Amino acid sequence: MAIQEPRTADLVLEGGGVKGTALVGALAAFEDAGYGFQRIAGTSSGALVGALAAAGIPAAKLHQLLLDTDYTRFLDATFWKRLPIPLVDDALSELIDHALYRGDALGDFIAEQLRARGVHTFADLKLADSGMDPHVAPERRYRLVVVTSDITRQRMVRIPWYVQREYGIAPDTVPVADAVRMSTAIPFFYLPFKLHSHLSGQDSLMVDGGLNAAFPVDIFDRTDGNPPRWPTFFVSLEAAI
Repeated sequence: MAIQEPRTADLVLEGGGVKGTALVGALAAFEDAGYGFQRIAGTSSGALVGALAAAGIPAAKLHQLLLDTDYTRFLDATFWKRLPIPLVDDALSELIDHALYRGDALGDFIAEQLRARGVHTFADLKLADSGMDPHVAPERRYRLVVVTSDITRQRMVRIPWYVQREYGIAPDTVPVADAVRMSTAIPFFYLPFKLHSHLSGQDSLMVDGGLNAAFPVDIFDRTDGNPPRWPTFFVSLEAAI
């Protein structure tokens, strides 16, 4: 019996909150159909699942990882949230710290899982593809794109694509876990991630990429006029059921 070669595709994942397990289910369905992914883009929980998948973790292991994870570990309270004052502490935390939880524990968890797969910065996710659209700039030749929102400058940011142009940061040096932490920073739940610009010397507050009304589903479309070599699948879990 001949072994079927895996089919190639690009994948775009949009999701939020606890819906990460559903995204893994979609990933498993694609894998069962024989697809492997050349590039993955994601926002919010889609960024988390996408990063782990881009690091080489198969869907079955991802599913088990999410099942085995104690999610209360990610509720690392800010100072005011830890005050033993019912109800009032929540309001103070949101007003003073701008979030109930720091988000550091989630970032550490992501970094730990990626590190186990040998992935630290985007340099570890470089894409070598001689057949890629020749118009694609070097800063866009990565296996993963994380979409986040810069609420300081009021714009959507694609990491690592835009970090050199917008912040003067070399794409290869950006920790993948930091990018995911930015995209999963749900406003008023997790503290925004502060990204320092080497151009302006100022910090930008980076939050959940799902805040943007229009997700860039065409993120991997070719620009040289040639037909795509393979499909791009878009999985969104935001629609009402």
